[in-house]
Amino acid sequence: MQVSEIVELSSGVDALYLSGRAVLPPDLLTRLEEARAEATELNSHPPFQFGELETTMAPHSWGKYRYCLRHATGQIGLTARTG
Repeated sequence: MQVSEIVELSSGVDALYLSGRAVLPPDLLTRLEEARAEATELNSHPPFQFGELETTMAPHSWGKYRYCLRHATGQIGLTARTG
């Protein structure tokens, strides 16, 4: 899969929606899945370190994104889907 540029989907006074594609390393996918399983089991938002960003993992998906990371300033949706 080729990595794409980040594209602005929509923006407004208090919102900015971006989209992009990247190859997710297998170790990241493993950590995401483990954190999602913990979040679901506990019905909570356990901490998840995403690079230098401290986030929490939601116990649910976010639209078409299997993983939903939450931060005080926004949300990040990730999926391993390639299509």
